[in-house]
Amino acid sequence: MYKLPWPGRSVDYTREDRKAVLAAMEADPQTQGVYLKEFERVFSAYHGGRHSFAVSSGAAALEIAAMLLELKPDDEVIIPAHTYCATAIPFARRGVKIVWADIDPHMRVVTADTIRPLTTDKTKAIIVVHLYGVNAPVNCINAIVDERRLYQNILVIEDCAQSLGATYEYKPEWLATHTTRGGPKIRTFTSWGRSGTHGDISIYSFHGQKNITTLGEGGMITVRDEDLAKFIPGLRHNGHRLTGDKKLVCFDLAHVYPYNFSIGEVQCAVGISQMKRLDSMNADRHNKARMIIDGLSDIEDLVFQVIPKGSTHTYHCLCARYPQRDRLIDILGKQYGIQCVIQFNPLYNYPLFAAYQDHDCPNTDEFHREALSFPFAGWYTEDQIIYLRDSIRKAVYEAQQ
Repeated sequence: MYKLPWPGRSVDYTREDRKAVLAAMEADPQTQGVYLKEFERVFSAYHGGRHSFAVSSGAAALEIAAMLLELKPDDEVIIPAHTYCATAIPFARRGVKIVWADIDPHMRVVTADTIRPLTTDKTKAIIVVHLYGVNAPVNCINAIVDERRLYQNILVIEDCAQSLGATYEYKPEWLATHTTRGGPKIRTFTSWGRSGTHGDISIYSFHGQKNITTLGEGGMITVRDEDLAKFIPGLRHNGHRLTGDKKLVCFDLAHVYPYNFSIGEVQCAVGISQMKRLDSMNADRHNKARMIIDGLSDIEDLVFQVIPKGSTHTYHCLCARYPQRDRLIDILGKQYGIQCVIQFNPLYNYPLFAAYQDHDCPNTDEFHREALSFPFAGWYTEDQIIYLRDSIRKAVYEAQQ
């Protein structure tokens, strides 16, 4: 029995959450109703008015994103090799060519430098994953896309499953001198933003381990473009959408078979309740994570994720690298009752992606050889945080002997 097992629940439900559940249990209908609309409205307002659609999971949101692209077998989709498998599955399912992108060795996410060499005339989409809770520089990646937009339409999809509420600020000098040219509209370059506000399509997860959860499962997809937005209700709900007079009408989806990715009213009610305190919950996680990271900053070989100046981290996971990773995990588990895990094996190592073996990702390979994640949850008490921090220090000392 672990003293600190890997948590399957990241949020403490409050009295307000429970009241919301009881109220929504009396709702009619139990799905596609007023709580869904309000959850989407609140989420949209938080993200600057983007078209927002709640779904059954983050994976479901990714499936809808892939359907919106209308992919063909010759299309290429650039995806980080270091991410959860759900990021890539919808695109592999459609038989396109997946191009694996390496990560920055310090931020541990993709950057413009790791994406630029991979773009070709066949690139259809770039998936940018804000892994562990820190934002990849998506606005810089957008600039690469816009350089090609005069003759090629590439969509940027932000996977924000782990980064809800994170903000970022990137100010590379070359962006300041970039000028727009004639032709299709070029998006405005912005150095600051919330996670998910710079891509064409963004997805979020409300799984039980995420920073907010809609009772264990749930997700959201947001889009910038109204023309894309009009297809999502039908893709979410068996090709139907709810009209103003409450009648279900067939939705024209001539080339795509839709799914049922609907989310229930009770789940939406919990989502509304938790969105009200998202920023305070993220701030609390940040403070607890920094107690650990700052308290171990003198251990040179234990290296946590670098956060760019001006950006915030939601600390969905507390991930580090350590040369004697396996020994450290063993000591923490056996002697201190702390269950650590190794996350996100490079996706080209999965048998599921055996058809996509071409890769040049040295940073991904090097990081994964030393990566481990410590158990961490928003409901951890100060005593548990101190115990975790002090135990890591003692275990590192023992691993070095």
